[in-house]
Amino acid sequence: MTGTLDWVSPFDGPSSNVKIDSKRLKAIVRNKWPNGRLPPNTTTLKQFEVRIGVTDPSWNPTRHIGALPRISSCEDIHQLWFAMYLACTESQAGDVDNKQMWAKLRRNICYRFELLTEEQIVDGVEFVNAQIREDRSDDAHLVTWDPVQRVQFVMSQKAKLASKQSVKFEAISVLILFNHFKKLKIATRTIDEYKEGFLQAANLVASKMLALLGTYALLEELETVIDSVYQLQLIIQGAKQVEADILHVLAELGSQFKAGVLTKDDFSQRKVKTIVEILLVQKSAPGWAERWMTRQEFPEKHVEVVTEKLQGFKSLHENFEKSLVWQSNLWP
Repeated sequence: MTGTLDWVSPFDGPSSNVKIDSKRLKAIVRNKWPNGRLPPNTTTLKQFEVRIGVTDPSWNPTRHIGALPRISSCEDIHQLWFAMYLACTESQAGDVDNKQMWAKLRRNICYRFELLTEEQIVDGVEFVNAQIREDRSDDAHLVTWDPVQRVQFVMSQKAKLASKQSVKFEAISVLILFNHFKKLKIATRTIDEYKEGFLQAANLVASKMLALLGTYALLEELETVIDSVYQLQLIIQGAKQVEADILHVLAELGSQFKAGVLTKDDFSQRKVKTIVEILLVQKSAPGWAERWMTRQEFPEKHVEVVTEKLQGFKSLHENFEKSLVWQSNLWP
């Protein structure tokens, strides 16, 4: 069935409890349609369809225009909206043909209506969408969840199970979650499978890291090097689950990676915990230096200068990066 893009809401969807990776989505769209430009004479979007989940054969879609119950991934919809935004804001003023092509495509979206099974209805559209993401072959990188998104999905399912069983959130054990998730078939490209070890790590990451204010912004700086929830688990364990140390370590990892001091290999599961421990030793350095210099009866002004310099790790890394650039310019 063909309809307009406006038949579904860009906000409501099966994965509303999982944050969209807007940075990755925008990068994919800009690569696929630079400045929102379509190839000449484009009339259809190949292999693009919006899947709608229906629970009753007598259900009438015309009564739900604008809020059709979508089970396909939200990134599919948002990529088109962002591409059209680029076409309107970044294309040439006289590029009318490109805008007209987008206008036609927007009015000719392919919709596929699927009658959900009883098991799918019980599991919920969130679970149905998770399986669709795993089964995706074309543009899989657009809809594949990163470790943080997978943790968010696990926590949303945990909350749903608690509500369904009328128990507290904490009463949903890892074993209950595992029995719920084991019916989900995982694609071979996925690093983290929903096994007991992963679910246990997800619980730890959600409660000890994602619950902290400012964590998401810090993790965005590390999205290219964090491939697995187990890396996040090791960071938490290395910081001894101390909230202030977890935030400090995330900030330092991002700063040092940006400065080129750390590489992607340093974030591997066999190395990252050691790196965390080293960073925490560095964090303690100002206090150690202050106590030692005080015992050695250094002038108070000197003690203040040294500890102040040692505390500015971020500025030190930025200065280090600038120094490398300056030195490279000395050579022909």
